[in-house]
Order: sequence, then structure tokens, then C-alpha cells
Amino acid sequence: MSDPFANCLYHTCSPTFRKVKPANLFTLHKERCPSWAQDLEECRRTLQRFGYGMAVMEDNPRYVVVLVYHIRSLERCLSQRELREWLRAAGYRSALSLEGKLALLGERFRHSSFPHEIGLFLGYPIEDVRGFIANGGKNSKYTGEWKVYGDLSRALRLFRSYQDSRRSVMDQASRGMNLADILGTC
Repeated sequence: MSDPFANCLYHTCSPTFRKVKPANLFTLHKERCPSWAQDLEECRRTLQRFGYGMAVMEDNPRYVVVLVYHIRSLERCLSQRELREWLRAAGYRSALSLEGKLALLGERFRHSSFPHEIGLFLGYPIEDVRGFIANGGKNSKYTGEWKVYGDLSRALRLFRSYQDSRRSVMDQASRGMNLADILGTC
């Protein structure tokens, strides 16, 4: 993987690699990473070996938006009763597999500016996703990794764990570890 790709991947997806977050979303600007297509394919193969997946949410001439997820963590997250019911009401049929849900999310991502349910896939607390929608993104208690409308102390603990994950993974990368090495330590 090229350095720009690896740096973007490691910085953004560290919480998912450390399994403190079911998924992360990153945007890769194609002009900054000329080998982006090859990098994505190499990354996809490595991720699959360790129980992770990758779904392209958007691919246009300037950039690609990619969701990286830990398969079991995301399945467990989305199987929570309250989230299942909310997703079903949003049009995600109960019978859809994880891949089907991700395909529908990608379709909605490409046809709207940003489908709000993506927050559930990213592991944001449902009360914060609901609060964001109800308030049109305004009036949050705090803005960090996401806009917090519910339990602020829980959100701050999560934010710290995400930062710790980033420090750890970036340290490993700076010591020459590649993606397979890093995932092997998780």
C-alpha cells in the first residue's frame, strides 16, 4: 500500500482495527494517491484474512468513500433490538444480510448527501443519531467524533478510546508494521 493510503487508513480506521468501533468511514482523494485502486484491492484482501470487510460507499472521479468494518462487531451492533427496529423502519428489511444492508446503505449514500442511519453502522449511540435528526444537526451537547445528544460522559470515554487506538496503530505503523502485522496484534 502506498504511504498516503496507509496513513489515511491507519489514522481513520484504528478504532475498528482495535475493535472498539464496528466500522469507520474514510475518504480517499484520488489525486493524492495515484495507486488508490491497487491499494484498495490489496487492503481488501488483507482485511478479509482477519475478519474485516470493506464496502465502497461512493466512487467518483475525485474521491472514493470507503467503509471498513469488523464483520462480527458490525453484525453484533446491528442485531441490537432497538437498532434492528430503527433500521427496519428506515427500509432495511429484517431478512437482509449484512452485505445486503451495506449495499442498501451504499445506494442511499450515493443518492443522498449523507444517510443519517450511517451513524448506526459506525457505532454511534442511537440516542445521538436520533438527536442529530431531530435537531437538524444543531443543539448538541458536544461535538467530537460525532455530535453528542445523549450520554456525554460515555461519549467522551469512547472518544478517548478512539484516540488511544489511533496512537497505538500509528505507533505500530511508524515502527514499520504493515496492515497484516497490525491486524495480527488486535
